[in-house]
Amino acid sequence: MFNLYAIQAGFGDCFLLEYGAADPHYILIDGGPSKNYENFVKPAMELLMKDARNLDAVIVSHVDNDHIVGVLDLLVDLKFQNDAGEEPYLNIGQLWFNSFKDTIDKGDFEKRLKDINTIAGVNGIRMQEMSLTFNGIREGYQVLSVARFLDIPINPDTERGFYFGGQDEPTFNIANLEITVIGPTLSNLEKLKNKWEEWIKEKEQKIKDCKYTREFAAMSDRSIPNLSSIIMQIKAEGRTILLTGDCRGDHLQDGLIETGLSVDGNYHVDVFKVPHHGSQRNMTRELFTQVTADTYVISADGTYGNPDYETLTWIVETAREAERNIQLIVTNQTPATDELLINYPPDEWGYQIQFIPDGENYIMIP
Repeated sequence: MFNLYAIQAGFGDCFLLEYGAADPHYILIDGGPSKNYENFVKPAMELLMKDARNLDAVIVSHVDNDHIVGVLDLLVDLKFQNDAGEEPYLNIGQLWFNSFKDTIDKGDFEKRLKDINTIAGVNGIRMQEMSLTFNGIREGYQVLSVARFLDIPINPDTERGFYFGGQDEPTFNIANLEITVIGPTLSNLEKLKNKWEEWIKEKEQKIKDCKYTREFAAMSDRSIPNLSSIIMQIKAEGRTILLTGDCRGDHLQDGLIETGLSVDGNYHVDVFKVPHHGSQRNMTRELFTQVTADTYVISADGTYGNPDYETLTWIVETAREAERNIQLIVTNQTPATDELLINYPPDEWGYQIQFIPDGENYIMIP
């Protein structure tokens, strides 16, 4: 048994991995945004896991709200049960989470981000991107705090306390799973640190130039790429799944090369979780000519325009050019998927497309 379930997460990500034979095992990857745990994740896990009470691992790809909040809500739920003298309904074997402090922070980033966020709040400046960024980092620290309270091992057996591609021993085993960490690579993390430094300095200078006025709002809505996502290949029972978080396509390819998984620039898996909810800003058409799959999975609901129509066409076109029949699973029907169905009829273009059925919390990815 080796099944991946895409749990409804709206504009976020949430997946449950089931593996093992007579004694099924489970791993949760991301938890989606606010209220997702209560509305979708917990009901889906109770239904899929039946009487099982153990998650071998919970993996947080990165600190974005639409990935981490559901995990925080899960841990808080378990803590409430513990505080009430009840036995938690789940036991978690380990937590995989690359915190901002361990991977990105040069020592003062968090304080400077907090200062920018505070100044903006005092002056009534709406900074959606800044707030989401800072809140995601803060929620990451809360995840670590609650996990420590629950005695959940955090990032066990890692060289530097976090997961990265290209390390001496990039492969980890959990039960019968073989997990190879592809990214982030150390070189890309170093570049990301520099991007954060430039981004924070820009905001600090803008605050100074604007004298803390609402002019600051005009420049605060541009995001810095969150490129620290854990990218991993998971293998079991002869099948391979590629999970990518919100990584950028070129960073995925860098990691595949550094780990030796890419052969002549090409890499094929059974299931490919398309990065960043299918946003075309994170990838190019060329990515789908080199990283290929039998099944492509996108978790999105149309928010922020995701998935982009262009991304969907790149997947379908490159598969047809290579004479491959593929399956496309998008968690929710969106304007982009509607347009795809009109302009690229599945029977003519050699693909099938599926969505989470109405009234259901998840879809199984074959």
